[in-house]
Amino acid sequence: MILLSPGGTAVQRQEGPSARLVVGTVEGIFVFKRDAERRWVQAGRALEGCFVSALTRLESGALIAGTHGLGVARSDDGGLTWRLGNAGLSHFDVWVVKADRLAGRERLFAGTLPAHLFVSDDGAASWRSGERLPGIDYPIPLVAHPDDPDLLFVAGGEGWPPNWYQIGRSRAKLARSRDGGRSWQRLLGGLPDGQRPTFGGLALEAWDGGFAVRAADTDGQIYESRDGGDRWSVVAEAAPVSKGEQYRGLAKGRPPLVGTDSLLFAEAGQRRVSQA
Repeated sequence: MILLSPGGTAVQRQEGPSARLVVGTVEGIFVFKRDAERRWVQAGRALEGCFVSALTRLESGALIAGTHGLGVARSDDGGLTWRLGNAGLSHFDVWVVKADRLAGRERLFAGTLPAHLFVSDDGAASWRSGERLPGIDYPIPLVAHPDDPDLLFVAGGEGWPPNWYQIGRSRAKLARSRDGGRSWQRLLGGLPDGQRPTFGGLALEAWDGGFAVRAADTDGQIYESRDGGDRWSVVAEAAPVSKGEQYRGLAKGRPPLVGTDSLLFAEAGQRRVSQA
């Protein structure tokens, strides 16, 4: 099973190529399955009308979804039905959910607003910057191959969201690095050049002898590459997959939006936007 969402589990290792794809969108869960001809076809919908921000999976096989406004939900049937599980949760605007094994036990993490989280890889708050990405100023999301951590894929827009909203397009791009981020190659085979929507989700699925990368945009188009990123095609369509409200600002032919077209910034933020 493949999970595709803005803020959940993005890298998965399987025994072989999956036959099920679960996508978290601004309008709920879309479940796809492969048909006899290996095409993705819609198999179900759930949590309709709910902004699903993140998806992860427990070792038991249960799926966990983070939502904006409704907290956390759980599915025990592959994403077809869900129930809320918010006991002890005091904030219900969830942006990230992730299950992982820590200190010998499985734990589930949820990141909410209001809140923030910072992580350092040496425990002393020291950081280093990688090589600037080709034409990508807003690099979300990014994935690494689980067996080859030097193989990275990143998606993102040119400039910053306010720039996108002003010109009506994000000029989003996908790029690949084979050397741990020291150098990057722009990927174009089958991808649009200078597109309006941005990419809201990116997922890498690996198995013995191969891997696939899938990207979902704020229009709900799902792109797939099975040759390492050289060639891409649209394999399914769902509702928009978006970090927050970006999909609204990038919607085709949208009317002016209060809160999107009237954003105010501190001096440093305004300088960064003006220079993009």
